[in-house]
Amino acid sequence: ITLSFLWQNVGEGGMALELCKDLLESTKEVFDENNPRMIDTMESLANIFAIAGRHEQALELEEKVLKYRRENFGEENYATVCSMSDMALILMKFDDHLDKALILAEKTLEYFKKNFDEDYKLTISAMSNLAGILRKMKRYEESMSLVEKALKLSKEIYSEKHPITITIMSNLSNTLYDLGRYEESLKLTEQVFTLRKEVLGKWHIKTIMAMYDLAEELQEAGRHKESAALWKERIEMIFTSDENDDVNADNLRDYIDSKFDATDEYDLYRVLQVLNPMIHLAKALLDAGEKNEALSWANNALKFGEKIFPVFIEDNGEVYTEVKFAGMDFEKNLSALRAWHELFLKKFNGENLKKFDEATKEILRLIKRVFDFNRYDDEED
Repeated sequence: ITLSFLWQNVGEGGMALELCKDLLESTKEVFDENNPRMIDTMESLANIFAIAGRHEQALELEEKVLKYRRENFGEENYATVCSMSDMALILMKFDDHLDKALILAEKTLEYFKKNFDEDYKLTISAMSNLAGILRKMKRYEESMSLVEKALKLSKEIYSEKHPITITIMSNLSNTLYDLGRYEESLKLTEQVFTLRKEVLGKWHIKTIMAMYDLAEELQEAGRHKESAALWKERIEMIFTSDENDDVNADNLRDYIDSKFDATDEYDLYRVLQVLNPMIHLAKALLDAGEKNEALSWANNALKFGEKIFPVFIEDNGEVYTEVKFAGMDFEKNLSALRAWHELFLKKFNGENLKKFDEATKEILRLIKRVFDFNRYDDEED
């Protein structure tokens, strides 16, 4: 379980999920489903599945955990309430379960307020989590009130650099963005990225997600060169995660042409990771007026796509998608990438195309930020 969380934190969602799968099977062989150890294991695995974007699997496990604790310990038990909190965060990933998530989050906050001080760690987290659910329900003013209170308490009790405080800052940034207060949101997002990097390190998955958030907001704010610099840094991070790697932004074309092996799963994984920032970078450079460099990156993205997606299509996804890439429509991805590149060339040649922006949004929706597990849509802990 500990190793799964460690793999998850450094962005290796596939490794974490493999361990989860093996652990769940072996635990079932040793313990009865209602054994307390089995329940604790299921809860840990549910958390890992949730972080990895496997919300259906997380929900199935957490339902069993919550049912067991309600029946054996009652509604007012600490462990039961913690399970309610976990369940609320899983349910909020489903638009049709937001009402259930809200009820559980409200009960959780009420319990911690009643039994602990308002400045208790889990009380503050419960405030932030409830605020996140309210935001998803578009109840922005209520969300803002709660998350601001949680942030004030967290700063006073734990300091600005505490992980809880940084998470709440990220939630507040999301709410500000939804309210159209983009400058305030961007300022907070910059702080979150800086603090994540300082506290967790540049390779932690939450730092990487904060990097994506900041690069996207900078792009929307018209700060294209700053956005491009972050996208380029992220691309180089993907190709220098191994000390023996010598791939960087300057020699990437040589890697594509001569060193890339489409039958090597590690190469495929890195390329799938890099496509999203490549597309972002090409657009940011184009918007910044760096047309030739933008064209080079657009061509790189297309070339990678045309090398890797046919591998998945021919294999029908059976080998490579079992753990990491389940549910992806690779033919649709390749078609969308080619369509995007055609529009890029028209834009490059001076045509004023609104369709290009729409196509960019569509291809970035299909080719996710982190390909082997969904991004943290919300930063609740």
